[in-house]
Amino acid sequence: MATYVDIDTLPAATLRHLAALRDDKDHARYIDYEVAARELAEMLSDGRTPTIGWYRRRLRSPEPGR
Repeated sequence: MATYVDIDTLPAATLRHLAALRDDKDHARYIDYEVAARELAEMLSDGRTPTIGWYRRRLRSPEPGR
């Protein structure tokens, strides 16, 4: 199933975040990249904004010294 979003309705910060998600080097930040990308696409298509809690649940803990 494909989800389409009118990118003209999204703020620039959201577009930058989506571009970073698409970038291969950003995949390692997420516990499960595929699930996070799917959830984010669904949220945005519903007009919702991800919260800091959403990111905290899906991002890996930072490595010490980073």
